Amino acid sequence: MIKKFILISTTLLMLLMLPSCSKKYNMENTYINGQDYQYTYAPPDSGMPRIAESEKGYYFLSGYYLYYADKSTMDPVILCNKPNCLHQEETDQEKVANCNAFYMGNEFVSYFDDSVYILDKKPEEHNIRSSRLIQLSKDGTKRKSVVKFEYSPNSLAIHRGKVYASTTVYKSDETSVYGINSYDLGKSITQKPVTIYEGIFQNGNIQDIKCYGNNVYFKEYGVDNQGNTKRIMRYDLVTGEVTIMFKENGNELPENYIFANDKIIHRSSVLAEETGEVISNENIISNLDGSNEIETFKSGNYEKLYSDGQYLYLDDVKWSPFSKKREDQRLNVLDNSGNVIASLKPDMFSTSYSLISGSKEHLFLIDTMNDMYQIYYANKDEFEHGKIEFHLMFEIESDKLTPGVITYFK
Repeated sequence: MIKKFILISTTLLMLLMLPSCSKKYNMENTYINGQDYQYTYAPPDSGMPRIAESEKGYYFLSGYYLYYADKSTMDPVILCNKPNCLHQEETDQEKVANCNAFYMGNEFVSYFDDSVYILDKKPEEHNIRSSRLIQLSKDGTKRKSVVKFEYSPNSLAIHRGKVYASTTVYKSDETSVYGINSYDLGKSITQKPVTIYEGIFQNGNIQDIKCYGNNVYFKEYGVDNQGNTKRIMRYDLVTGEVTIMFKENGNELPENYIFANDKIIHRSSVLAEETGEVISNENIISNLDGSNEIETFKSGNYEKLYSDGQYLYLDDVKWSPFSKKREDQRLNVLDNSGNVIASLKPDMFSTSYSLISGSKEHLFLIDTMNDMYQIYYANKDEFEHGKIEFHLMFEIESDKLTPGVITYFK
């Protein structure tokens, strides 16, 4: 009897020590709040999300530093509990990285399944190319590495328990090897990634990974036999197939894409051959797999399109030589039929600000002006009254975003 008890106890202990199975997620082909990629915080073209939403607030990056702002106050606090820490005021390069809110990876922050995720580099690993995905508790006091990237990602998304990361590796002949790997958050950090797509273009790369429902979308850039090319691709989570959604057709190019009420809207622009000026465009709505394309509302040739599922946003491009005059530029809020319900002349901001469509409650704007990095928010309940009013949430001197750090990379 004693031997049986010892055997049963030993077996139970061994089972408890095994890695836990991956969590099961809802696989409906729609947006599932709390388990899906927060697409409304993704930049419209490329880059990584710098703001993430939790149930009660927002996490955001200010350069290398992580902050949190509660929705009830919108007053940010830095996620460091270390006594006497100077945070972004530290000037000693040997002490800068000691702040608990300091993360030296690419600017990426995400919220998934009650945890915050952020990229970080580990100086002690002596490899400037690699990085890690760090899982944080909501208050930032607990952290662990969950995914190790041999090469830091160009684009990254967390969706339904998986991490999707694109990387580009340049060989000695200056050509590139690139693709997308997936990682399971329910497995150990030593797991081998699963390659879901390998790039085919010379000097190619992948940007702008976004996820919605049972789909992972991304932009592929490269060089084919006709020159530079760009196309929007889709990976089906159910079938494992990768298909071309939208691609170049002569001088007609696919531009940014957004999601609205279980549909995808992509913008297609026709360029003048000699000047590269946009001479016409279409906003095309389709099913999530690209079927049943229908041209939807009209917009200007130099407007960026955003969505949060409730509203659409059209923002005049500021930087192009073909843009409207500054005094004629507008930021417009539209209903899902394309009707303007609120408008703002954004001349109080710089020409390089970024718009983030954000949550049900707040629209965000990130700007750098007069050597200050600033984050603004607007209350969306004012849109139905025709108002877009931005309030300053956070600002800091630009030179404090990414301070010099003494490291030992090789």
